[in-house]
Amino acid sequence: KVPATDEKQALEAALAREQALKVELDAARVQRSSTQETSVHQLREMLREQREDEFQAALAFQRAPLEDQVAELKKDLAFLTTHAEEQAWAITNLNKEIAAPHPGGDASLLSPPPDV
Repeated sequence: KVPATDEKQALEAALAREQALKVELDAARVQRSSTQETSVHQLREMLREQREDEFQAALAFQRAPLEDQVAELKKDLAFLTTHAEEQAWAITNLNKEIAAPHPGGDASLLSPPPDV
């Protein structure tokens, strides 16, 4: 009956190896699945970054003409402000001149004509 014991031990050893191989296979499957998920996640992240870069580039392309227009509008505003200040100064001087006494006449050109 020694050979039967040897066969039993050989079968047990084969079953143990088979069980160990199943555990290794399961571990490899889990690792592969995890690696695939990581790869998919990395690819999605790369795509998101690429889209963000493309969006920023398009935004910069569209922003440039607007910045030029803003610069032109600022120049126009500065010119108009200066012109308005000059006009206000001229009006103030005219009002002073009108209100000043004039030789041989009324104290102001704005006073009503004298009743005759």
